[in-house]
Amino acid sequence: MWFYPEGVEIDSYVSYNYLEDHWSVGTLARTSTTSRGIFQLPILFDVDGNPYEHEVGGVYEDVDESVLIPYVESGPIQLGDGDRILSATSLIPDVTTLGDITTTFYTRLYPTDSDTTHGPYDMAAPTSVRFTGRTVRMKCISDSTNAWRLGVPRLEMQPGARR
Repeated sequence: MWFYPEGVEIDSYVSYNYLEDHWSVGTLARTSTTSRGIFQLPILFDVDGNPYEHEVGGVYEDVDESVLIPYVESGPIQLGDGDRILSATSLIPDVTTLGDITTTFYTRLYPTDSDTTHGPYDMAAPTSVRFTGRTVRMKCISDSTNAWRLGVPRLEMQPGARR
């Protein structure tokens, strides 16, 4: 994981998972760090000087002891160049804990449209869904403290038409 500044402070990161061979980027304000060395886990500090243990696992609690809800969200998915409408009917999830995850889909017909929300759907194998759009994003949320992993979900979709 590498941290870098988008503005004045270090507030963004890029990480590479060498086991699963994929990259991710995001925002996470961290200004300094201690390596694992004498500590069991790496400790990183935010701009206010609050310490955070990293690589802890299934504990999702912020500095003020409010519970953080872990989630993962995709970028836009489209057929072709986004010039075709897609109709989705089924989701075949690839998660380690089906009962702990809910999925919400956000669709748009045009880039300047607002998102239309579909769900949340409780994950089952398979999960019945029904939505139409030119682009779709997928957000998976877990309200459990159980460790979970999202693999490569499969969305059954086909070219559709507006009604």
